[in-house]
Amino acid sequence: MTVETPPKEGTLQKLSSISNIQALTDYWNSSLSIGFSKRERLSFYSVLFLLTSLSVVTFHLLFSESQHYVELSIHALLIGAGYCMGLGLFELTLRGIVQKWKAVITIKVATAWCISLGGFILGFLLLAPFQDYFTPLHPLQKDRIPLEWFIKMFPIWGLFTFLFVQHFLKRTIAAERVQLQAINEDLVQCLVERSKSGEAQFQSQPFVLNIGREIETINAFNISHFTVEEHYCSIYVLENETIRRVEVKLSLKDALTRLPETTFIQIHRSHVVNLTHVQRIQKTGRSYELIMGNSDMALPVSRIRLTEVLGRIKKTLQ
Repeated sequence: MTVETPPKEGTLQKLSSISNIQALTDYWNSSLSIGFSKRERLSFYSVLFLLTSLSVVTFHLLFSESQHYVELSIHALLIGAGYCMGLGLFELTLRGIVQKWKAVITIKVATAWCISLGGFILGFLLLAPFQDYFTPLHPLQKDRIPLEWFIKMFPIWGLFTFLFVQHFLKRTIAAERVQLQAINEDLVQCLVERSKSGEAQFQSQPFVLNIGREIETINAFNISHFTVEEHYCSIYVLENETIRRVEVKLSLKDALTRLPETTFIQIHRSHVVNLTHVQRIQKTGRSYELIMGNSDMALPVSRIRLTEVLGRIKKTLQ
């Protein structure tokens, strides 16, 4: 009888650490689709202004001596307005320079946090001309006010940014699910229609392969996908409803130059696929995979290529 030895505690800790690091990396690299209507933008900055201003009042009541109501209100409103102005300037810069005034911008979670931090810092820098309004509150610490309140408001900034990112992350994931469902339904319908009409049989483009000392010519439209491993390229060819694997020395870059541009696309540094052979798209965790027809092979889609791949698939289905 074989007795399985449980992993040592140190091994479990290492595995847990690696898993946590991978999860954190996936989180920072996740994409956010942020689209503000006028009403949403007004609501966003109103909530931000109120939250910041009320936090300033709360911190004063908890950690400072009692102050005059008018002076305290001016202090809170200035800090709230400064933070909103700073974040607003960063948003305008992103939309005007980077995203070309698109209605919906797509950025990574890490970028969203950096933009929020930049707006937070800029907001406090914009308060410098109004230092005279802070003096009555702290007459002996005029030069320390910006840094002091920057530190006090930092947890509030972190909480607000986290909630903001989570809100749009959930919206993005929900929109992606709807989009994937629609694409998968169209893929199923397209495959059914193609099988009935025999469309694939009428398309032909020779693709010449050098296999050792022999030369073989196959129909490019019968190729399901290419996969590169080390110095060799595996070509998966559909023949009589079965997949045959052919191994040759070939780079994906060279292969793409010899294939129909409207049909083939690189989805990963190791994979090129024939879009007409894609059976469905599935999401596993934060990763995407293409399931190829007649083989059920799952090929990973690189995050940086995802938008292009989905767009090309939708165009192919039209």
